[in-house]
Amino acid sequence: MPDSPQPFNGYPNNSTDNGGAAPYNGSSVYPQGMDSTQSGVGPNGSTNPSVGNSNGPIQGNPFPVMGGNPQFPDSGGNHHSVGRRSEHFSACGVTALVLGIVGTVLSFIPIVNNVAAVLGVIGVVFGIIGLVGVFRGKKRGKALTIAGAVLSVVAIVITLVMQSAAGKAFDSASKSMPSSTSQQQTPQQKKPNVPAEYTNALASAKTYSDTMHMSKQGIYDQLTSEAGDKFSADAAQYAVDNLKTDYNANALAAAKSYEKNMHMSPEAIREQLTASAGDKFTPQEADYAIQHLND
Repeated sequence: MPDSPQPFNGYPNNSTDNGGAAPYNGSSVYPQGMDSTQSGVGPNGSTNPSVGNSNGPIQGNPFPVMGGNPQFPDSGGNHHSVGRRSEHFSACGVTALVLGIVGTVLSFIPIVNNVAAVLGVIGVVFGIIGLVGVFRGKKRGKALTIAGAVLSVVAIVITLVMQSAAGKAFDSASKSMPSSTSQQQTPQQKKPNVPAEYTNALASAKTYSDTMHMSKQGIYDQLTSEAGDKFSADAAQYAVDNLKTDYNANALAAAKSYEKNMHMSPEAIREQLTASAGDKFTPQEADYAIQHLND
């Protein structure tokens, strides 16, 4: 019969150098809490747990497990848990990444980027929560979580920039609209303030200028004449002041008519154009007509 196991009070082969580790000072070769009857070694050297000695098979795990992590004894016989690194990615980090990507894409679309800003804020919150879990060693995916938080911040920044640009464009457009509207309404606002006599005088003055090629003074006299249109002096003055016509062209047309129909000389035409009993053009208008008579 083999000798009974002897207490282990040192190191194998009586060595005193264990690489700095403390020696095991137990009373047997078995860990604390387990004797030779629990070793699982049966008669004839069998290692089958079901074939034990007279005291029966192993009862329980000689290395107890707490919280799912293996327990290992230290030099004092106390067991300590060695934790395992989690293999799961941070769900908050993944969520932050998805929200950051979607928010960044939507941030370039006007009006819709309001939703992008909200997604960005939520993504930042999830990113912070995910980073806390990663730094505590509970989850994996540090780079993924940081990327999600950064993209969420980018979505918020782009949204703010786009909305600022859109606001400035809207303000610029709104400032230009009232000016154009006021310009369109100005003629409509003036018309009700102009008496009907004034507008009628202006219409008659335009007819005299277009068909009879009369001078400014000639039109005024015709409008106020007792034998003519009999408009008031104010109405006639309003008409000639607001009539848009070229009196040089009127003088030239009258001069050509005198030359063609009455065969008048240039000097006679000049006198007829400027005569107070004639057309009443200004000397400058008469000179223009004579100079371009043969054009």
